[in-house]
Amino acid sequence: MWYDDYKDSLKPLPYPAEEGLRSELEQINAPKSPPPSHYINVTFLDEIKKSGFVEKLYKQ
Repeated sequence: MWYDDYKDSLKPLPYPAEEGLRSELEQINAPKSPPPSHYINVTFLDEIKKSGFVEKLYKQ
């Protein structure tokens, strides 16, 4: 099953990778300004993390 092959590399909270976004922006020839961090908002993910939901979800 694919999950067994990839489960160790999957993150409980999928924070966006700024480098990945930079690469995508370069592929579409987007202007260099603003930087990729301008487009990333992790507020929602931070709130989920603070709530303890993910920790409870992965508790064994």
